[in-house]
Amino acid sequence: MVVQAQQQFLENPPMLCNSGNNSGLGWSDNRGGGRAVDFYYSPQQKQQQQAMAMMGRSALANQQRGAMGFPCSPSSNKALPVDVSYSLALQMDKQNQEMDQYLCLQTERLRVTLQQQMKEHLVSLMRKLESKASSLLRQKDEDLVRANKRAAELEEYLRQAEAEGQTWQRIARENEAMALSLRSTLEQVGDNACLSTVGGAFAAAAICDAAASCCASSSTPPGPNGGAKQEEGEQGLAETGRCRGCGSQGSCMLFMPCMHLCACKLCDTLLDSCPVCRCVKHGSIEVFFS
Repeated sequence: MVVQAQQQFLENPPMLCNSGNNSGLGWSDNRGGGRAVDFYYSPQQKQQQQAMAMMGRSALANQQRGAMGFPCSPSSNKALPVDVSYSLALQMDKQNQEMDQYLCLQTERLRVTLQQQMKEHLVSLMRKLESKASSLLRQKDEDLVRANKRAAELEEYLRQAEAEGQTWQRIARENEAMALSLRSTLEQVGDNACLSTVGGAFAAAAICDAAASCCASSSTPPGPNGGAKQEEGEQGLAETGRCRGCGSQGSCMLFMPCMHLCACKLCDTLLDSCPVCRCVKHGSIEVFFS
């Protein structure tokens, strides 16, 4: 098996290639689909790898010359030792494993870094959103407090207005009741005063008329029709309530202090004494008949 592996390695050896950035060398394995693997080595390791590659190529060239009948070069007659190829394969596997571990480690670090950055970004975004939300909520709370205060003030004004309205309605009802009571009282007083005044005036006028008629009958000389005509005229004026001065207007002036209702308004200004009892007039009162 070792000889067969050596023969396969010599027939199709991996090619030593540069990574392109002058930082290391790698093997290009044509047997596995043309995969190129870059490695980073120290200068000593690079020299060892180059020497191994040159030895492998020289051995392959000698085999090809021997197959074609050409003599081999004296410096290339020695075959590549089995231990060297085996150690080379082990070193390549070890380096592949180290590279895989390195890649896994870097991938994990990158994932952790990205997660940390994403977390920090989310935390920063949440802080900004919380700040804006708290500011908006604070503003809305202040607006709500002002609105509640304004509503309370309006409710207080409404209660005061309702109380004032009820007070004014009560005062209006009281004033209306008082006005009705005063009107009723005035009407009653006016009716009673008018009735008493008119009744007293008519009674006094009747008494005075009777006295005047008696005096006139005693002082008037007897004649055929003189006394009777005068008595009939005065009695007619007294019964009809006409003025004793002009005889055409109604009697509406009450003479004081004799209380005779015997003259109109025009004659009252012209008379200085009562036309019924001849008493000196101290004043007069106008009487209104309904």
